[in-house]
Amino acid sequence: MRIGLRRRDAAICGLALAVMAVFVVFHLVGADFFVVRRLETTTLDLRLRLRGSLPPGPETAIVLIDDAAIAAFGRWPLPRSRLAELVAKLRRAGARVIAFDILFAEPETPNPSEPGDSLHRGDARLAEAMAEAGSVILPFSFRFGEASAQPAPAYVGRAAYATLRAAAVPETLPLMPTSILAPIPPLGEAAAGLGHVEVAFDVDRAARYDYPVIEHDLDFFPSLSVRVVQLYLGVPWNEVVVTLGKDRRVDAHDGRLSWAAREVSKLSVRERPRR
Repeated sequence: MRIGLRRRDAAICGLALAVMAVFVVFHLVGADFFVVRRLETTTLDLRLRLRGSLPPGPETAIVLIDDAAIAAFGRWPLPRSRLAELVAKLRRAGARVIAFDILFAEPETPNPSEPGDSLHRGDARLAEAMAEAGSVILPFSFRFGEASAQPAPAYVGRAAYATLRAAAVPETLPLMPTSILAPIPPLGEAAAGLGHVEVAFDVDRAARYDYPVIEHDLDFFPSLSVRVVQLYLGVPWNEVVVTLGKDRRVDAHDGRLSWAAREVSKLSVRERPRR
């Protein structure tokens, strides 16, 4: 009787181990199969809808440029002198980090209807406000398939990761940009940091991932979100370490910043850095 029970228990344990092994295999390699990944994204969207939206934390405030703002100021893009006033107000309000999601790739075009709106006046005012705040992060973008005859400005080169760590299992980064669309020099020089704004699309074409590392011209550049978190936590940029390859981590020497990505240079928007 006891021998029969032991055999039954052993069979149940074996079956449980086999099921666990199957789940482990799917967890490790399932993301490489379109059908499995598509099923996961569908259930993810369903779970998020069932959960409902979560209220944002007090650390983040989103300042929108909506139709009402455009109607009030009478033009798009908004005058950069107005953006300078916004930066000054946010600084006085105690904002630790101010991040723009606007590419300032060209000088501002003066508005003839505004008296005294001379060439580059708005750019100069915005650069002055940014320098005074010392906490403004600007975005830049990459170009693909079109090589630029001009090298990237020096202030873009300073935005690259300063410390790299080789991974135990190397992996090729998925994107191969050919040039950089950078902010104009007065604003790029005045910024506290720069980060790219490329996003990764999932198999269902939804933007679910951020690229914490993109290589260009032998440098490795962070995303805008990485720079925002780094500055918010007060981690010096030269102490941020990026591990390339399967280990896929962004860390600080003192442990204040520890950010792991699931795939090389892909960071799920659902993951959060650990303080």
